[in-house]
Amino acid sequence: MASVPAAPAAGTDRPKRRQTSWDLLRGFAIIFVIVQHATWGGPFLVSELERRPWEFSIQSGAAIMMMISGYFVCQTLSSKGPGTLLRNRLARMLPAFLVATLLTQIITHLIGPESLQRSFTSMIGTMLVLPPGFVEGIARTDGSYWTVPVQIIMFCVAALLWPRRWGHGWRLHLVLAAAITLPVVAKLTLTEPGLAQEVRSLLSAGGAYRAHLFAAGAALWLWGNRRGNWATLLLVPAAVWAHEFHHDDIDSTLWVAIATVGIALAARGKDYYHPVMRPIIWLAGISYCVYLVNHNIGYSVMYQLSEAGWPPMAQSGAMLVVAVVLGWALTRLVEEPAANWLRSGGLWSRRKAARAAAAGGSATHDTVSQDTERESTVTATPQDREPVSHLSWVDTASGAEVGRVEAPARAVDDAGRASTDDPAASSRAAATGPVPRVD
Repeated sequence: MASVPAAPAAGTDRPKRRQTSWDLLRGFAIIFVIVQHATWGGPFLVSELERRPWEFSIQSGAAIMMMISGYFVCQTLSSKGPGTLLRNRLARMLPAFLVATLLTQIITHLIGPESLQRSFTSMIGTMLVLPPGFVEGIARTDGSYWTVPVQIIMFCVAALLWPRRWGHGWRLHLVLAAAITLPVVAKLTLTEPGLAQEVRSLLSAGGAYRAHLFAAGAALWLWGNRRGNWATLLLVPAAVWAHEFHHDDIDSTLWVAIATVGIALAARGKDYYHPVMRPIIWLAGISYCVYLVNHNIGYSVMYQLSEAGWPPMAQSGAMLVVAVVLGWALTRLVEEPAANWLRSGGLWSRRKAARAAAAGGSATHDTVSQDTERESTVTATPQDREPVSHLSWVDTASGAEVGRVEAPARAVDDAGRASTDDPAASSRAAATGPVPRVD
């Protein structure tokens, strides 16, 4: 395995090479998600599906992707600011999310089991990116879509805090510690029914019980960019412990802990590349859209294949293929074009460019008209020229003419004064003995 060449110095024309370590982390995370859904999640949620002879039940892929997201939220805030963070992230996420929601609604109603079908109202609520459980009676079109509103909430909170004092220094460390500990305290203390239970539900809907994942990613960013010390890393095991507290799943927690080591190595370690990594790196590039289409659509495909008599593992294999193909198509046809268009300003940018072009054309026409008018004003007519045809030099002692040059007529400006553009002046300054005389 060969080491990747160092990135070029700042100011050079060569772009910085994409770090493959992050693609490997994203690629493995999405593999965890889709394999878990194909072998365990489908039969668990859809009673018509048989259990698989081999199951992968570890639910840690989405958690790993959230930690990576927390890392790069800080990276974007540090390099480009909160406005760019919100514009780029929302431009990347929302168009593909809206299309995937509509596609999931259609496919699930056409070929999916009744247990996966959701109402039109629920689809609208999903498209409005309402937090899970925020509105009673509205269910998510796809069970895996809980990550989208949680991430958007975290993006907005980070963008709000970053320009202020709470986004830097010891205050930022305090915010991260609070994001890890306060949800734990709330879960321990808000145990009574009634108002306390409603507050717990609101915290859950707002993503408070997932905030430790973003805090872990942010702490690793501080450490990786040498904006924190080794004490900053204490926030990472605290976040891992909080994950186990909230979910009570030691296998998932173990993989989350392993992922934090991988993120730390990607942040400070060397980057490596080998051609064998290409499939995982490619999968990482379409991971978001694969995530959007693998759950309910994949379960619907397995349901139809089960009804057709396919063996369980063949159903799971077909689901994986469908998820990757649909995810690739959604990335190429929706996510990337929409993100590029929105990042460049979209329709508003085109209208602004058209107005600027029109204004530029008008300004050019006015400038040309003014220049033409100016030229017609300063151009002297024959009657405006002085009647001096030549200059001659004479010897003061004998009176004999010793030199003679033709003198161009001097233009008179619109005020009737002679122009200062007089070549004869330089001729007079160069003459040492003879004195010029005007005939």
